[in-house]
Amino acid sequence: MKANFSNGKLVIRFTLNFIAHQILLFLTVSLPAAFYIVVLKQPEKCGEYLILDRKRRFFVLSSRLYREVYANLESLSLTLQENERKRQEFEQLRQDWASGVTHDLKTPLSYISGYTDMLLSDEHE
Repeated sequence: MKANFSNGKLVIRFTLNFIAHQILLFLTVSLPAAFYIVVLKQPEKCGEYLILDRKRRFFVLSSRLYREVYANLESLSLTLQENERKRQEFEQLRQDWASGVTHDLKTPLSYISGYTDMLLSDEHE
């Protein structure tokens, strides 16, 4: 790239080497990033665990090689599903307990508040 400033104009001349360098830079930086974003980056599915179908899975030659891996993944998937179910059950119990405690505290406080308002009013001595 050559730049000349003459007659109040900026003249930039691109050499073939510079253009080839810019194209290679684009190909090596931008295209792999675009490929990753479009093809490899799958949307995250939070909490969805798949259990592979045993009948279909073992007909493929490569799946026989990874039978132990598939078994471990299946057991992990079942454990994660059970943990998620227990977490939801615990969350529901926690909410029920919090609402019960709130109700139990609110009832006596309403009596205290009522009697306090009554004693502070001008009508009672």
